[in-house]
Amino acid sequence: MKAVPAGIKVNLISEPYPVEILVNGKTVTAPTELSLQEGWYTFQTSRIALDLLEEYEFYCWMIDDKIVSYDTEMKTYISKPVTIRAVYLLSESYPAVIPMFP
Repeated sequence: MKAVPAGIKVNLISEPYPVEILVNGKTVTAPTELSLQEGWYTFQTSRIALDLLEEYEFYCWMIDDKIVSYDTEMKTYISKPVTIRAVYLLSESYPAVIPMFP
């Protein structure tokens, strides 16, 4: 009987705001740590990320601090431990709503 190899550690990070990322069609919320088998993977994220007061626009994918794609979908071969980042830039900032009292 052949032993199943241990998974490869992949740190999946979104900066500066947590977002949902599809990894081969399965939704995960970054930041997270994945254990993947060696092979091809597709990472996909949304163009826009929102929180209550700010809007972020997707900028790029980085693998081990090197920019590898500016598209929201990236295919890469995983064969060793890596850190994958989905980088967003602030595109809009909304003022906080201040209640008006008579």
